[in-house]
Amino acid sequence: MIRLTQFAVREKSVVILLAVGIFLAGIYSWGQLRQELIPDIELPFVTVITPLPGAGAEDVATQVTEPIERSMANVPRLETVQSTSSNSISLVFAQFDFGTDLKETIDAVERAVGQVELPQGSEPQVSSFDFSSQPIIVATIGAAEGADPVEAATIARQEVVPALLAIDGVSTAELTGGATPILDIVLDPTAMAERGISLQQVQGILLANQITLPSGAMDEGVLRLPVSTEHRFASVDELESQIVGASAPASGDGAPAGGTGSRGSLPR
Repeated sequence: MIRLTQFAVREKSVVILLAVGIFLAGIYSWGQLRQELIPDIELPFVTVITPLPGAGAEDVATQVTEPIERSMANVPRLETVQSTSSNSISLVFAQFDFGTDLKETIDAVERAVGQVELPQGSEPQVSSFDFSSQPIIVATIGAAEGADPVEAATIARQEVVPALLAIDGVSTAELTGGATPILDIVLDPTAMAERGISLQQVQGILLANQITLPSGAMDEGVLRLPVSTEHRFASVDELESQIVGASAPASGDGAPAGGTGSRGSLPR
């Protein structure tokens, strides 16, 4: 230590040059450091995205989502499974224990999903959640001056989102906000009791007229597209015109026995 001190005092110019060299090397090294706002983090999440063009949400749930969920039940170290079924697409999100080898898990999920018999035209895509490969674009859609905001939200939901999902490389497209029309059906207990109509009858009529049924498939070039038959209420008048039940009044009420009776319909 004494010799080093003596050398530093005796050779001042060499020490200064050495210090300058270390300083410059530090600046150069600092400029070569990799900087990332979001570091490389491997999370044990796996998503299975399966398109089924032309199918309704109910068909997607029964024919695609549920079979995929059952097939993933035996994948090792699986914690939870969540799914979303919408028109033409199924999304299954699986979470595994932390510390799981993600590459092996993805291979296991692909093998499990590959053994599922899915409708023709649906090809599952298995991927992991990676921060470094998640480009995010946020776009705002608004109604032009004088336009109906509800109509703008409908266009975004029915046209813009499906068009984005059809772009190669797009994993998901979510729509938040926007005006959503809601119809409240308020029942009159007194009128229902007079006509002998129960709540279950009203619910049955509504469910029976909100259906989606598979109707085969059609060929479009090299593609074979599934076809579904849907029935949806298109207006309030159509909803009000539904016949919920029929009852025949007693003969003592002034109406002849065996008459046509009275009918109950959904109130406004």
